Amino acid sequence: MDKWWGVTLSGDKKAVKALSKLMVINKMLFENLYKEKANTIEEHVNKIYEKVPKYEKLFMDFVREQLPNLKRYLQMNLPYNPQLISSIEYDIYISGGRG
Repeated sequence: MDKWWGVTLSGDKKAVKALSKLMVINKMLFENLYKEKANTIEEHVNKIYEKVPKYEKLFMDFVREQLPNLKRYLQMNLPYNPQLISSIEYDIYISGGRG
């Protein structure tokens, strides 16, 4: 799907489309947070780790630790599930991707 996230989404087309859109929005949020660009999410986390205040390093450590799990879960076939799709669309809406 996306080199930056390092995953290929598959499964129900509507679920894949919604999650892809949410992932693009989240990538932009990550990049805008500390005005850093990177080729992968791992590279981005490593770059901003050096910039974050000490109190945010605990969160960044958690992100580093959980990235393999996130990638593994994203590699599963997404099912057709109206509740899942609605949840993703709501996340898109509250993330500012209203259109």
